[in-house]
Amino acid sequence: MKIKQLGNNGGLGDPTKTNSSFLIDLHDDHSEYLLFDIGYNVMARLVEEELNDPHFEIAKIKYLVVSHKHDDHCGNLETLIYWNHFKNNVQMDIYVACKDLAKTVKDTRKIVDNFKVIKAKTYESLTVIPKKPNFDRPTTYIRDIEVYFNKGFHGAKRAIGMYIVDNTENSFYISGDTKAHKSVETASSQLLKEYLPADLIFHDFSNWDDESKNVHACATDFEREYSEEFKSKVIKYHTGSNDFNHDWQG
Repeated sequence: MKIKQLGNNGGLGDPTKTNSSFLIDLHDDHSEYLLFDIGYNVMARLVEEELNDPHFEIAKIKYLVVSHKHDDHCGNLETLIYWNHFKNNVQMDIYVACKDLAKTVKDTRKIVDNFKVIKAKTYESLTVIPKKPNFDRPTTYIRDIEVYFNKGFHGAKRAIGMYIVDNTENSFYISGDTKAHKSVETASSQLLKEYLPADLIFHDFSNWDDESKNVHACATDFEREYSEEFKSKVIKYHTGSNDFNHDWQG
């Protein structure tokens, strides 16, 4: 299992930079991928990846996680569903943070049905992540890969993070958009005692250090909420910088 960060841009950053999102190659045979977040310009980045990576095809995205309903994280949601349905005849398992996003997904089915081009389902399954995910068991399994979700703290919008671990105990954690909060550190390690800590921990971060107004982690709450060990392992993302690891990791 390997992970690639596709973009690092913030919601109001340079629109020519790719929105923050992650692509996970789930198996050694490169047969299935999971995409975490599908912001308003991520489709273009996926097309680029398909052209340049001999193993990757958009048709191999079988699992899609949408962490919350902000345009830089869900803006190409419908585009990807249509692309995989009409172009690739592929139906994804989709996991969303809230009922509003679920409605968006369901509405694509109505539009697809009107075209009557492909008889296959528009998507394979649709799951709304519970408000209080249960860490006693995985939210879902992908073959022998376990996927857990946790609650994020991102203002009024419901948001989720994701912990994923394969049968070799190779594990990744992506916080999703969130302020720094002790429970995020717990979600990425202590509640999952079998697998702690995640090998790679990606945490939302903003360089605007105004804790009272910022709905992302910033220097003040990041320093206060987390242990030194946790902070030393964090890879900060969503910063708007293009200075991030563009290669496959894990």
